[in-house]
Amino acid sequence: MNKFIVFLLLGLSTTLHAQSNDLSQATVLQIQDLIALFQSSDKEAIAMKIDYPLARHYPIPSIENEKEFLVRFDQVFDADFMAQIAESDLSQWSTVGWRGTMFDNGALWLTEDGRIRVINHSLAFEESWRQKLIAQDKKRLHTSVQQFKEPIAYIISVGKIIRIDELKDSSYRMSYWNINQNLSEKPEEIIGQGTLFTEGSMANQYVVFPKNFLGEEVTVYLDDMEEEQPNAVTITYRDQMGIERVDKGYMKK
Repeated sequence: MNKFIVFLLLGLSTTLHAQSNDLSQATVLQIQDLIALFQSSDKEAIAMKIDYPLARHYPIPSIENEKEFLVRFDQVFDADFMAQIAESDLSQWSTVGWRGTMFDNGALWLTEDGRIRVINHSLAFEESWRQKLIAQDKKRLHTSVQQFKEPIAYIISVGKIIRIDELKDSSYRMSYWNINQNLSEKPEEIIGQGTLFTEGSMANQYVVFPKNFLGEEVTVYLDDMEEEQPNAVTITYRDQMGIERVDKGYMKK
């Protein structure tokens, strides 16, 4: 077949996909450029496409720069995941407002300028490392909060350090420290019996705690969609009269 006809058909296919998926032409070009990098397995070029720091599943430390990313590349991308991206078509990509563009229902996210800002993919080696870090994390905490199943969030708020952990009975616990305290010290407050809720196409999460020591219902909105800052957290306190007060913070990753 004539090469011009091939490119014309490819271009037409791209346009149709972009229209059906609400992708701008600029976003289509960004995705195609990224797909080409994964097809060529060009690690150095992929490293240049990352929006640093790249957060990993807490408590694994973030990847801070290109040099570190190349060292940890095989912890993030295995052959299967790279192939999924390399072989993807535009129907698997969609733009979600200011959040950017996501691949395969959130397995990977791009910024508006086409850089990779989130990778929701974990390999066996990284998960093993994560479990070791969790074990270390428990040892550095005060004995009153050392027992938990899974760490959910480490939050820096106004004058506070806040942890949310999932317990073995699948309930959730929130622990407060003063910002100047060490986590090996007893928390100022511990709130239990929290419930995690997930809703919406973005799988937004929030945790509701029935009462703190003031009798207020506490709701923690993780990665608050109303805030443009990534990892933003909003904490609302509702008293028995329905009056609310609000704290803002961010998740440390």
